[in-house]
Amino acid sequence: RVLFRSESSRGEESIIELKTVAPGRRDSLRQKFIAGPEGERFANWGIWILIAYTAARNVWAASVRPFWYDELCTVAVARAASFSALVGAFRGAKDSNPLPFYLIEYVSRTLSTNQHVSYRLPSIAGFCLALWCLFAVIRKRNGAVCALVCSATLLLTPLYHPYAVEARPYSMVAACIAMALFCYQR
Repeated sequence: RVLFRSESSRGEESIIELKTVAPGRRDSLRQKFIAGPEGERFANWGIWILIAYTAARNVWAASVRPFWYDELCTVAVARAASFSALVGAFRGAKDSNPLPFYLIEYVSRTLSTNQHVSYRLPSIAGFCLALWCLFAVIRKRNGAVCALVCSATLLLTPLYHPYAVEARPYSMVAACIAMALFCYQR
């Protein structure tokens, strides 16, 4: 039992009692859920539910959001009639992103009938891959529940909103970095 005394600005004194959990009880909760098989199962299901949610939410957001100027530059280059025309547009420096990005966009433009979704699918997939790679890296070091919580924090960053739904390479770069961490750890 721990007691704290505090005094307010009006001179009133109050006593706060903190109840602590017995050390044995706290350890058994940790072993049972966080470090045990139930926690592993929960976190493994949780990451796939989180990935499915982010993919569905981002596809919906991509379908209702119009392109902005930088995305229009991406679309203009990736709409080339052939691979040689794409390389020619790249050499003409219509936009400053690397050629592999435009090759991915060139291929992805046929994946959906909605052009807003099809040009943004690589970014959506990149964000989902970054979630999974971060989960895999942290799970090996700190356990699955901790990895799920850490992966979920990506949803609080600008990488999730707005960059995961743009026809730009931001999410793909984050996915490449996360994949590099995953490969380095193996």
